[in-house]
Parts: sequence; structure tokens; C-alpha cells
Amino acid sequence: MRLWRLHGPARVLGAGLYPHADGTELRVYFEPERANEILERQIGEAKVLERRAAVLRQQLIDQGWVELANEAEHGLRPVLRKRKTGIVAALSVASGLAFWWWRRRRSPQGKAP
Repeated sequence: MRLWRLHGPARVLGAGLYPHADGTELRVYFEPERANEILERQIGEAKVLERRAAVLRQQLIDQGWVELANEAEHGLRPVLRKRKTGIVAALSVASGLAFWWWRRRRSPQGKAP
């Protein structure tokens, strides 16, 4: 399931969730998707991976990447979405990072022995 697509300076970056033997796999890749162009691969629970992908998406948008509609994978013309700017963008990034940090602190893997 494709989560998002972003257009950068020269290429399109996409993220999606895929079934995996150990659960769900998050892949962040340059399009077209090829094994040697996967930038990030994580396996875990789908909801956690969706939040991770959302944080990455927002960070890229804040750096100037432009969001493309997911319908483009079905042969339709890509539609550009309006970027968040100013205080809305800052609050969005801050809340996403705070939630990620809070979840990481609560998880048993994140605790130091």
C-alpha cells in the first residue's frame, strides 16, 4: 500500500507498506522502485511504521519537496498539493517529533538497562 509520493529537486521519492513474513515492511525508495534504490527499510507494526513514514514525509516537505497525489500510480496526471508553511508547518513537525520521541521512550526497546 503506497503511503505517499514526493517530488524533489530531480527525482520522485515514495513510501509504502508491504506484507512481510515478520509483519509489515515500510520501504522508502526512489521511483521507479528497484532493490538498489531503497533508502530505508523497516519491519514492524503497521501503525508504528505509518507514523514513522509521516514524520519522514513532513521533514521532506519542510525541506522543499512537493507532495504528489497517490492517484498518479494508476496513470492519472499527478496533482500538486499545497505545502504547509509558517506556524502550521512548525507545529506539525514539532508534534510529530514529540509523539515519536514519547512512543520511543515508552517502548521496552528504548529503555536503557
